Formats: sequence, C-alpha cells, structure tokens
Amino acid sequence: MPLKIPPVFPIQKERSGVFLTIIKKDPLKKNSDGSHDIAESLMGVQLKITVEVGTTRLLIADLLKLKAGEMISLAGNAKDPLKIFVNDKLFAFGEALEVNGKMAVRVTEVIGKAHFTLPAEFKRSA
Repeated sequence: MPLKIPPVFPIQKERSGVFLTIIKKDPLKKNSDGSHDIAESLMGVQLKITVEVGTTRLLIADLLKLKAGEMISLAGNAKDPLKIFVNDKLFAFGEALEVNGKMAVRVTEVIGKAHFTLPAEFKRSA
C-alpha cells in the first residue's frame, strides 16, 4: 500500500530545524488471525521531514560576526523548487506557500519513493 501524501504539508518550526511528522493513529494493526501486520505497523513510524530553502558556505569568522537583521545570501534562485528530504534523503521538490497564516510546502514532484518501498517480505499477500 503506497504512502499517500497530501498536496500541502503544514510545517512546524523546531529548534533543530524545520520539519513535520506524519503519524498514523493505529500503528499496531492486527490481521484477522491475531498476528501483527508488519507493513501496516510501519506506516505509524515517524519520519523527519526537512525542507531546504537554500545553502551557502561561511567561514567561522564570518558566522561569528553575524548580527540580528543581517542577510545571508543563499545559492540558487528564489524561484527554484525547495528540496524536501525524508530522514536526510532527497524525496521530493516543492514550492513555499502560506495556508491559514502558516508556512507550508506544496509538493510539486516526488522523486524518492524508491528509497521508501517496503521489501517483498513486508508486503501483504493478496
């Protein structure tokens, strides 16, 4: 069963970076015979989503001179797609937008589903 991703992700800002988590409410689903459905159980695993706005390199000396209000130039164009990483692996591209006053990212292209495909032994038998 492929993971369905909504077209717009709200993003929560945390100290360690910008990320969101996808949580399924019933992670311990059981089959009719009482055994655990491993594939279904894995759908409840939380993943770190990071959205990269841009990158740059700074010398430590320049970093230590930064003051509030100063600008840091980033590589690339402001209209370039944002990179969306799942557990530090490039997964998709998107565009920044605002939804109900909150920052969000619309997924425009998914490229990394192969990294998140379940092995055959974890897939449900039909």
